[in-house]
Amino acid sequence: EVGAEAAPTTAGAPEAVAAPEAAAAPAPRDPMEIPERELSEVAQSALAAVDDLTSLTLGQLRAAMEQRLGLAEGALGARKALRRRVARAVEQQVALRNHRGPECDRIVRCLLGMEHYPPGARQMLIDSLPNVIRRPEGAGAPGADGSAGELADGGTRALHPHQVRLLEIIRDALGDARSRTAEAEATLLAGIEATKESLGKHRAACTEATASEVAAQARLQSTKARIEELKAETSAAQAEVTKATKQRASAGDESAVTERQLKVAIELRDGHLKAVLNGTWSSDKERGAAIAALLKFFSKEGGDAALLAALPAALKRRPGERTSFD
Repeated sequence: EVGAEAAPTTAGAPEAVAAPEAAAAPAPRDPMEIPERELSEVAQSALAAVDDLTSLTLGQLRAAMEQRLGLAEGALGARKALRRRVARAVEQQVALRNHRGPECDRIVRCLLGMEHYPPGARQMLIDSLPNVIRRPEGAGAPGADGSAGELADGGTRALHPHQVRLLEIIRDALGDARSRTAEAEATLLAGIEATKESLGKHRAACTEATASEVAAQARLQSTKARIEELKAETSAAQAEVTKATKQRASAGDESAVTERQLKVAIELRDGHLKAVLNGTWSSDKERGAAIAALLKFFSKEGGDAALLAALPAALKRRPGERTSFD
């Protein structure tokens, strides 16, 4: 019998009671709307996962059923009517399990594991198993081909042809499940091989990345060394600049004079000299002022006296009027 009533919890329950992980949480449903047949099948599935029923409380079994039905924790124990329905379904399944016996129960577990099999057909096979495998007292187990078991006195008693046919159906269903399992295993192994190959490529990529990182570190160290060299060169250049700055400061007056002279020369070049060379003066007065300024500058800078004497005559003519001597 199932152990005494306990609060709905999975603590302390055998690991086998835990429902398989659902692919996605089903939509909430009202526990009162669950059909009796569905409750019975869920109780049957939960009980089949437990070897020793004496280690299981009704509360733990309800928790396992709630997980399989996608209900919130404690949903099947929230109402008295629900608790009675669950208890009735569990009692029926416990009685059926005890009636089937260990040999038949092993087959039931295999059938319950065939999720691809139509639920109605699967339950039909489970319900009929006790009548198919039931044998006269003293008889051995039927053969794999459905042949009669051997009686204790050495005789045999054949199964009915319909029983044999049903056993063959069960055998075919289990064989199909085995084939599906083998296919799934092959697919899984292929996936494992593909994962191994991908892992190998990943490791190779990691090795290459590590080598690239080492090379990058070497380049970084080289760059750091070059930066230190540049810092040294910069320090030396700054020292030269400081030295030059000091020299320039000591010759400040001379530099200022030179700059003023240069400014005057540039202004003369771009102003008066350009005007008289290109003949762009607008009046004799403007021309005379330009020539006077140029003569003053050249005289101050130590120009040749003969050239200074000839300069006014050459500059007062426009470009088209000048001779080769001018």
